[in-house]
Amino acid sequence: MILLPQYRSTSGFADLSAETYHRWRLESQFLSRIERPRILPFLRAGGRVLDLGAGSGVWTAEIVKQQAVTDVVGIDDSTEMVDYARLYCPDAAFEAADARLYRDARGQGSFDLIIGGMSCDYIGFAAVARVVQYNLHPRGRAVLWFLDPTRYRLSNGFRIKQWQVDDQIISIRVGNFSLFSVARELRKARLAVRATSTVFSLDDGIERMLHVVECIHQRKFQSNVV
Repeated sequence: MILLPQYRSTSGFADLSAETYHRWRLESQFLSRIERPRILPFLRAGGRVLDLGAGSGVWTAEIVKQQAVTDVVGIDDSTEMVDYARLYCPDAAFEAADARLYRDARGQGSFDLIIGGMSCDYIGFAAVARVVQYNLHPRGRAVLWFLDPTRYRLSNGFRIKQWQVDDQIISIRVGNFSLFSVARELRKARLAVRATSTVFSLDDGIERMLHVVECIHQRKFQSNVV
């Protein structure tokens, strides 16, 4: 039996059009000042790449720009986002699919690199870990990044993440997790944390803390250190 995560997005970005969301992401100082400089060094792409929760294709397009990428797949559960991503990044393949349950049609271990950014926290890290464990090649890497929810208001056991998009305040309810609990979920899925990176930022008057986690299959990690 597959246990689904206990938290998902409950409001916010689903209320925006894909075009509005995409424009906001590209114009965001957080993307240009914080995300890109911190994430790009991790994305030594090669072979086949999966983008979990691809949204409008912003980071899928970043991957496509790199050399030695033969096949890039982006998945998102929003058909509107997927349709927009196909126009924005026609060199990648996009699927409307539930990222919590995704299994590639080519079978287990078919991706050399899996990325998941800024959506992993409301997909649910237990689900993300399972999806990575199944789809990642034995010698592959996964790079996940997320905002530390402890910087957000706690409400009924959940954290409330907020962003300002134009004149709207977008609120998203996410689980009350930490970097340590994320690492624990990865270990449960037989994944090993290879590297982490953390950076602070101040956006829209809100202090944010971005975590980047690089992970691999445990067996590969153990064979490297023995």
